[in-house]
Amino acid sequence: GTAGQAGANECGLEPDDPAGTAVASCTPGDVSRRSVAQPSVFVVPFLDAFNHSPSGGPSSGGEGASSGEGSGATKLTFTDGAFQLVATRAMEPGTEATIVYGAHANDELLLRFGFCVEGSADEKIALPGCMDELEWLMPGSLREADMKAEGLHAAVKDAHLTFNGEASSDLLWALRVLLASDDEYDALGGVNGLRREFSGINEVGSGAQLAAEASLALACERELTEMGGLAAYEEDLVNLHAVEGVYGEVVAECSLDGGDPERCGGDGEDGNDATFLRRLLAALSFRVNRKRILARAMERYTPGGVGFVDPEAALEV
Repeated sequence: GTAGQAGANECGLEPDDPAGTAVASCTPGDVSRRSVAQPSVFVVPFLDAFNHSPSGGPSSGGEGASSGEGSGATKLTFTDGAFQLVATRAMEPGTEATIVYGAHANDELLLRFGFCVEGSADEKIALPGCMDELEWLMPGSLREADMKAEGLHAAVKDAHLTFNGEASSDLLWALRVLLASDDEYDALGGVNGLRREFSGINEVGSGAQLAAEASLALACERELTEMGGLAAYEEDLVNLHAVEGVYGEVVAECSLDGGDPERCGGDGEDGNDATFLRRLLAALSFRVNRKRILARAMERYTPGGVGFVDPEAALEV
């Protein structure tokens, strides 16, 4: 009614807000919290029971994963003083309705919600090692000014890999600018001449291209080494498949009326109850997915490759 609309307006919510934006924890009459509409976090009973669906890209499922079709499955709106979850496509009976928790990488999903999504297009892995290349930049130089004018400092500071082990075009551009020799930089006319990739071995700019890719490969190697290297990746992968098998057995057992209460209703302290295994499965999935992305990037950006063959493919044969 009128009172509800007034309260919604005072809290920064439009009476009919299709974007579902608001000020968190705001109550009518709380003038100190009055603000313009902005994205916020709400705890809405019942809606938290819906599984997450990645906002786009491939997904192979996993704990909390979706069998729907990404962000097209449902839409959350705020209308007439109430949150509404509306299907955005026809859904057959028995089809799982999902929601999008947000475009979160797996580290945030694991921390906040306790699960990972393999192959999510929202996944990204930070590469802080790329920051080292900024040390080559002379303060006050024309090259530094050129980089700042194009916003390339930000690309280096936010250096990361996508879910398929690729770096952004802006990051590669920034690294080419940073690592190009003075002769290359001048011959190509400065920062904009290094915007494109260079494939010819004798092409002016190919030295900057090779240096940029080698820098990326080194940054990936550092991150992978901190996690135990490729040998640890193979070990984690074997453990992941073993835990998946045990967890599947426990889930099947707990679906029966005579399931062991200690395994089916455990608090996660034991090493063989469902809660513990689910947590272990999420942790291993996170590690395996992260190492796989780093290894793929090393194979992609190391001249001649590193001979990486995903053991996952061998296990599936």
